[in-house]
Amino acid sequence: MANANLKTFQENTGKKLTPKQMVMENFGGKQKLIDQLKDVLLKDEDESKDDYSKRVKRIPNKKLLRLYSFKELVNEKFGSKEKLIDQIVKNRLTLFGNQPPEYKTRLNNQGLGRLLDENSKLETLIAKQQ
Repeated sequence: MANANLKTFQENTGKKLTPKQMVMENFGGKQKLIDQLKDVLLKDEDESKDDYSKRVKRIPNKKLLRLYSFKELVNEKFGSKEKLIDQIVKNRLTLFGNQPPEYKTRLNNQGLGRLLDENSKLETLIAKQQ
């Protein structure tokens, strides 16, 4: 459920839910939400599976919900993280005409929030040029 849907639910019921309550009501538990975010939660190269599991379980519910809303937004607007990255590269080429060779690789290591912000900035610059 996207962040907008969570806010709509709160407005319709008149209740202000805590992040933990939102996770429980909308996903059935923190682990189920984490399972849906596996492709968003990046694992360090040298991190063991056990350490990764411990680290992910310590992420606050509020942050997990925010990451989920980013994931939903990317899926709605672009279809996938790779398509968002392709759009950013295309926008950068439109504006500057060139890019560093490692640019796409560097973007691939960024989180969804940062990628959405970068794309928004580039689209604003393109709109100002026209």
